[in-house]
Amino acid sequence: MKKITTLLLFLIVISLLPAATAIPQPQGVGGIVYLNNVATNGLTITLINTNTGEEHVVITQKNEQNQNGFYAATFSVMKNDEIQIVATYNNHFYSNSVKITEYIPTIWLNLSIIASEPHDGGDHTPPPDAQGNHPPSANFTFLPLQPSVNDTIVFRDKSIDADKDIVSWTWTIDGESMTGKIVTYSFAKPGNHVVTLVVLDINNSMSIEQKTLFILPISNQPIPPVMPSNLTIHFQVIDKWSNKVPGAIVEIYNGSVLIATAHTNGTGIVQTVIPAGTYRIRVYYGTMESIDTYTFSNDETVVFLLAQKDTPKPPEDNTLIIAGGVGGVIAAISVILIVGRLKGWI
Repeated sequence: MKKITTLLLFLIVISLLPAATAIPQPQGVGGIVYLNNVATNGLTITLINTNTGEEHVVITQKNEQNQNGFYAATFSVMKNDEIQIVATYNNHFYSNSVKITEYIPTIWLNLSIIASEPHDGGDHTPPPDAQGNHPPSANFTFLPLQPSVNDTIVFRDKSIDADKDIVSWTWTIDGESMTGKIVTYSFAKPGNHVVTLVVLDINNSMSIEQKTLFILPISNQPIPPVMPSNLTIHFQVIDKWSNKVPGAIVEIYNGSVLIATAHTNGTGIVQTVIPAGTYRIRVYYGTMESIDTYTFSNDETVVFLLAQKDTPKPPEDNTLIIAGGVGGVIAAISVILIVGRLKGWI
């Protein structure tokens, strides 16, 4: 009985103690910081685990999905830990927090800053970071505004930095890398092209600006006509009296090669499908025939008028006529001589 009582007391004490075997888990925290409802790069924020005191200082920037005002950090947490985001702007304190209720790859925690001096597009200079450095804010322009293929486009840096200590400008255009405040480039193909500018200041603070240009095709470049891949051609066959000729044979030649043969139906018409191009067409029926060359670029109907084939006459045998004439003359002379002797004329 004493052993049972001791075991029960031990279990009660264990149940009242905090779970000492729980292991902290990695937890990603990310979000977007809005300044006057605009996602803004270059803002310095502090992230704190209020339960453990773990702290991270990060600067907002563009992410891989081209979102502005993005930040990310990783904490070691346990369930029910609280993560707080803190920022100071124009001597005002802003914060937000989230409690860890379950372990997931990334938990989102956004922050909205409403400043008394609007950050509305006129001056996008970020506030100084913890070391007093003002990070740069990348931007650029380009001319002409509606470029075409082979146009020389001038890209000009328009980045701002309150400390005026930007030391590096790196451009990436169609996979090519260039440096400098002003660069030029010509696109060989029409369509959308991405241009990226990365600027760094003397403290290695970075800002990225990315724009998509649409390059027009050359306006004065002639556009070749689009030839259909296959055409439907109807051949109608008639005789010289305009009668329809059923059963006529239609032969289609590409050069000297016969590529198709067809027969007209009861109405003297036959349909065939051939690629666009030039063909020699032979149509015949019995002793009637017609041959011609056609160039087809669209569906159409061709009428063939059949005529009798030209049959050459055989040469006359003049030898027989001449032979017959000479023989007749000799025979006549012979008859005259015989009759003359009988009559005593000779």
